[in-house]
Amino acid sequence: MGFNCSGCGECCKNLFLTKDVSEQFKESVQTLLSEFPYEIHNGICEKLKDNKCTVYNERPDICKVDEGYKYFKEEMSIEEWYSMNYSICKTLQGGE
Repeated sequence: MGFNCSGCGECCKNLFLTKDVSEQFKESVQTLLSEFPYEIHNGICEKLKDNKCTVYNERPDICKVDEGYKYFKEEMSIEEWYSMNYSICKTLQGGE
């Protein structure tokens, strides 16, 4: 399986929206955000340059859909996790 990322960078430009994903997951999301090691300026990660992550291979779990699932596996199935992330991705890209 695995999350098929388009590489658009919209999630890296809208980190502040992560807080509003769902009240149901607020604690897990807050944990991930509290561990975020980089500065966020107007919702944009400081490591995003020319629409590419400059620390891609060392990025934190919140930036990895597959790894991020371990924080939510008690709350949903992997299929639900991917579905939610695809929905968020589509919204950030200006769809639906």
